[in-house]
Amino acid sequence: MSASQLRIVLRRHWFAVVLLTLLGALGSGALSFTATPSYTSTASVYFSLPSGTSGSDLSQGSNYTQSQMLSFAALATQPIVLNPVIDDLHLGVSAKQLSHRIQAQASNDTVVIDLSASDTSPARAADIANSVATHLSRTVVSLSPKTESGRATIDATIVATALPPTFASSPKTRRNILAGTLSGLILGVLISVGRERLDTRVRSSDEVRALTDVPVLGEVSAARSSLTHRHVMQRQPHSLEAEAYRRIATNLDYLAVDGAPLTIVVTSAVSAEGKSSTCINVGSALAETHKRVLLIDADLRRPSLADYMDLEGGVGLSSVLIGRAQFADVVQPWGDGLMDVVASGTVPPNPTELLGSSAMFSLLQEVREKYDVVLIDCAPLLPVTDAAVLARIATGTLLVAGCRQLHQHQLLDALGALSAVDARVLGIVVNQVKQRDTHLYDPYTAIAERRPSGKERLLRRPLRRLTRVPALDRLRRRPPSPGATEPVASGGQDV
Repeated sequence: MSASQLRIVLRRHWFAVVLLTLLGALGSGALSFTATPSYTSTASVYFSLPSGTSGSDLSQGSNYTQSQMLSFAALATQPIVLNPVIDDLHLGVSAKQLSHRIQAQASNDTVVIDLSASDTSPARAADIANSVATHLSRTVVSLSPKTESGRATIDATIVATALPPTFASSPKTRRNILAGTLSGLILGVLISVGRERLDTRVRSSDEVRALTDVPVLGEVSAARSSLTHRHVMQRQPHSLEAEAYRRIATNLDYLAVDGAPLTIVVTSAVSAEGKSSTCINVGSALAETHKRVLLIDADLRRPSLADYMDLEGGVGLSSVLIGRAQFADVVQPWGDGLMDVVASGTVPPNPTELLGSSAMFSLLQEVREKYDVVLIDCAPLLPVTDAAVLARIATGTLLVAGCRQLHQHQLLDALGALSAVDARVLGIVVNQVKQRDTHLYDPYTAIAERRPSGKERLLRRPLRRLTRVPALDRLRRRPPSPGATEPVASGGQDV
């Protein structure tokens, strides 16, 4: 995973990372504050050889003592030393239990052993350390080899007496909180990366580009309301989503060769990816550029355009394909006449056969002569083969990839299904992208998207409603009175 991908993952799962980091800090802090404090006190013992007068004797004695230091340190935690300590201080514990509270540090480079004892009482910790030092000295002297005169060959001297400590040695609150915070942060990052690896859903256009070389024509963010999402171009014409659809429409313009009409199959890999909403909004964006646009609902299994656009859906494409109606009888204008729509009609028992018939081919030939762009809303690719059948006779296919339920392997399977029939894929529209993952932000559209104030809405309301008052329409259609002259525009043309 690259640094940019990790940054996207952390931004996507920031709440989990922050939550686990806080839990780690709070948990370690709570354990530290509720733990019983422990105090550590240290005493030091020096070992030497009392015999020897020459330099060689002293050197040999020093080497011998250093070689035995680790053995002397091991004696500090043995019952032979700890049992007398327990008896002297009346500790009421076993030698094994006390050994866990004793630490002896020694090395082969010195002849000094540091003996540390831990206890919940500072004074008792010092007493235990001093007692262990005393009894270790006695034990080493008693176990050391004797001279001919019966004198011990090793002397032990306490060079540092343990004192009651002022501060507790544990818990180390700051260190524990820092360790808990780092542990929570690392755990949060690992969980976020793991979730990202296990979740194979398509999230953004960057992931689509990483999967395939098919161009991404646009990226549309998810709307809060499904009704608004279906009619973004009409309800929120200055929003980021509307600008995204205009960008898609502009990209489709470049795909037209020599100005030839475009017949585009709009489909998706699975259902609920927003193909019908994309079809409506892209058609509206194309109609804004004064193109003749036709929408055909070719989803003869679960049609939706008629419901989304509040049109009559009883007759439509299926009626034309079986010869019960003509194209002119089923076409319906929509959006102040800027765009025409053909509903699906009655759901037939054989959708695939109808869409692959010669009647469908003849219908497309007919509409190409009347419209600049024909958008065909078709069923998803993976459940059925309707879209693949239509894609063979259309100019190209526009694949909608919804980021809420589409998985990466489903996108690749859909592209494979189109490639199997030699269909031309014009591009992919990444739909339903979360706002934090979208790249559509622009300061100009953000200003246009700002909600108008009450005064602005009050000033705009009469201007919008003037064209909708029926009385004004009747006034325009009323014939002029005798002797009245019609107004003339500045260019000399009648108004």
